Amino acid sequence: MCSSDLPGDVWDIPLVNNFHIEKSSHPCQYPVGLVERLILALSNKGDIVVDPFIGSGTTAVASLLHKRKCIGIEKESKYIKTAQERLAKVFSGNYQYKSYLNPILFPNSQLNTKSIIQNDKL
Repeated sequence: MCSSDLPGDVWDIPLVNNFHIEKSSHPCQYPVGLVERLILALSNKGDIVVDPFIGSGTTAVASLLHKRKCIGIEKESKYIKTAQERLAKVFSGNYQYKSYLNPILFPNSQLNTKSIIQNDKL
């Protein structure tokens, strides 16, 4: 594990609202960018990640995107279906999400440009 995989002091994680690219039918969904940081910091490629309340499958998505295996448990069939649909997109290479590794853009009103700040520099 390298130091860039370790979470910093400030995490700028967007909420998953109705306009978020990852939005599913789950009412309490959290973004892949949140769990992605934990997966990278606390596991290695090939490890098995267990999520006893998998909901819409965010933990499984982040695990598979970063070459981990995942075991998830969920009692609500509608959320199992949502998780399966999300995982099918991951397996096909068509899953879109906002990684915490992407730079954050801040508007610069004085210059009418955008400043880019890397997440590890926050």
